[in-house]
Amino acid sequence: MRRNVCIIDIGIVELTALIVLILLFLAPSGFLVAGERIIAEGIVNTTKDNNGNIISINLKVVGGDAFNIILDERGKVLGKQMDGKLVEVIGDVSGEGDDVWLEVISYKVVSDDGEVFFKPFVESS
Repeated sequence: MRRNVCIIDIGIVELTALIVLILLFLAPSGFLVAGERIIAEGIVNTTKDNNGNIISINLKVVGGDAFNIILDERGKVLGKQMDGKLVEVIGDVSGEGDDVWLEVISYKVVSDDGEVFFKPFVESS
């Protein structure tokens, strides 16, 4: 009888640990840690100057939070090709609070019908 109770107790501990991990994964951007690699899904918004040069890019995610996109080569490719589109971005977080930045590692285009198409970043020579 005691053995069954012990198995149940272990199951509860494992379940509690799983719930904590899920909550940490689903935490809002205010809980993000600089240097952390994340996956974020949202709409790309690109701002350009009068000459058509990209001056800022952000990724508006569910819940109204937004990530500023670092304007390196990958970030500019994302902004140029995906402005106004729903994408899933893998990137590294920096900053904190309302000033959170995302360095784009790669992204996937999410179509209207829910299918995901992989769009790899191709480094230029």
